Amino acid sequence: MTGVVYDSRTCGHRALSDDHVEAPLRGRFITAQLEDTGVMKMCRRVAAREATDEELLLVHTEEYIKLVKSTRMGTKLGDAVKDNDVYSCLNTDLAARLSCGGLVALTKKIATGELKNGFSISRPPGHHANPAVASGFCIYSNVAIAAKVAQQQPLVQKVLIFDWDVHHGNGTEWVHYNDPSVLTISVHGHGNGRTHNMRSSLKRKLREVDRAELAAAKAAEEEGKNERRAQRARTRESEKKLRKVSRANGKDTDGDEKDSAAGDEGDADALDWFASLGWYEEDPEQQSNDLSDGEEDEEQEAKSLKSTDDSSGGTHFSDLKMSNGTYAADTNVAIHDALYSDAVQKESGSLFYPGTGFGERVGIGKGVGYNINVPWPCDGFGDVEYLRVVNEIVLPAGREFKPDIVIISAGFDSALGDKLGSMRVTPTGFALMTEAIAELAGGKMVVCLEGGYNSEVVATCAEATVRTLLRLSGEPNADRNSFCIKDQCTDTLNKVKETHAEYWRCFRQAEAKQRVERALQPDGSIVL
Repeated sequence: MTGVVYDSRTCGHRALSDDHVEAPLRGRFITAQLEDTGVMKMCRRVAAREATDEELLLVHTEEYIKLVKSTRMGTKLGDAVKDNDVYSCLNTDLAARLSCGGLVALTKKIATGELKNGFSISRPPGHHANPAVASGFCIYSNVAIAAKVAQQQPLVQKVLIFDWDVHHGNGTEWVHYNDPSVLTISVHGHGNGRTHNMRSSLKRKLREVDRAELAAAKAAEEEGKNERRAQRARTRESEKKLRKVSRANGKDTDGDEKDSAAGDEGDADALDWFASLGWYEEDPEQQSNDLSDGEEDEEQEAKSLKSTDDSSGGTHFSDLKMSNGTYAADTNVAIHDALYSDAVQKESGSLFYPGTGFGERVGIGKGVGYNINVPWPCDGFGDVEYLRVVNEIVLPAGREFKPDIVIISAGFDSALGDKLGSMRVTPTGFALMTEAIAELAGGKMVVCLEGGYNSEVVATCAEATVRTLLRLSGEPNADRNSFCIKDQCTDTLNKVKETHAEYWRCFRQAEAKQRVERALQPDGSIVL
């Protein structure tokens, strides 16, 4: 039996702006899709509940939990927010606890054998959240907590976490980085900067404008960029002339130059913030066009890179300690990431958010080898590439690891048509990955929603995934009325086999097997 957990009260967590991509519609679209297609009727609804403090403390610090709880009285998360895209409201703590607690409840039922598998419609998502930091729309580290709760069950010792979200699950990695009982595998955009550029507000509203209007808007945007470049060039030229005049008159301009440098650094911070919201896209040629000559260029570039690293306003995860005073991951690796990130940025532009997930990060201490990152160097990867990751990385490592349960961080922002991601995975691709991974842990699988910011695409991908879970759990009608290409292909091939069963022994055997599968009842009996 397949379980599904969702609580409409999670919709209370919402931004002040109606166009924020992490919106309540994500969950509503999925439930509507499952209900309209009849999929929900084939599943067992699992009641969500609030995660307890004891469960949250398995990952998060006591101070952070108290801070999130205080949002019920209007308190803002403040310094506990690493990114500007994390918002909070009066319902944030309730929604985050329901999101985490619902997943935990579902995981327990699967770990104990009450359910075969299940899907958790969790929002806010969780795989970016660190023990004391909210990040990337995430409040509590849902999957990391569920993994630890699963290990408290008598039949579970080892957990495999597979994250196919287009963004690296840095929070999940952080929690389990030195833990040999949890194998964490993530495939994500890492990139040379091209996948990192958030889509502009015009692109987000692509369905609301026609191509002609979009082309006109892009032309106007480019004209505006050219005008800004020209204005900056004129300003720099004026400043150079002013410095020459000042030097000729014997005046000291060091103070003015320091103020100007500070202003430039502030501008860099502002542009980084706008870029994170998708309101601003930096032209690849802009950096080279904007730089001055000589040593001033290198100095300004270094300041710009530093301002990018410090612009989040939050505490770096390498500085955060667990409640017992020990670090959950190696700070040296975090420093390595920062240095390596700077080097890559100088060579090829900004990394894809969150800028972590390097292939060299393999774990530390007893956890060495139990953290596997598959960082895509560019965008455009689709079904074939993701299925190769499953067949060549996840399954071989999983067979050797022998997990007792599998948890998938199902971010559908790696799907074709997402507003933030630039990958090309289809609903069929997600279904096939789910089906293949069911080979592990005897099919005990929990799928948890992470990202995905085109509500219609997310709903279709979720339906394909849940149908696969149903089929794996023995539901005979799982493929009925499916929009999945794979299922249509199966129907066509089955008809061909039936037609030619009279002439080919191999097709007669296949046709007999199909008759048995169609006659198989939920209780295991066969009605021919």
